[in-house]
Amino acid sequence: MLKTNEKDRLYEVIIAMIGEDSSIKAYKSGFNEKTVAVVEDMIEAGTKCNANMKKLISDLLGASSTLTKGWLKKVLGSAKQNLDITSQRLVIPIII
Repeated sequence: MLKTNEKDRLYEVIIAMIGEDSSIKAYKSGFNEKTVAVVEDMIEAGTKCNANMKKLISDLLGASSTLTKGWLKKVLGSAKQNLDITSQRLVIPIII
């Protein structure tokens, strides 16, 4: 069983990941070890998503590694390389 301060901190982690959510806040008193496991999975999914985004940007930029204003428009306008964006999946876990 989680202590009240642990539930508060867990909620702070959740809002840091997905933003303030009144429906999740309403369930805060019911947070338990399963909630901790789900949040751990959410953080892991976020880490994988960040790695996928880094790879996607790296693939889009090619040899250039610098993001400057207007970089996406230039990349989208050039057919320099084929990129399968659908292979980069964003996973957003749902906490119940």
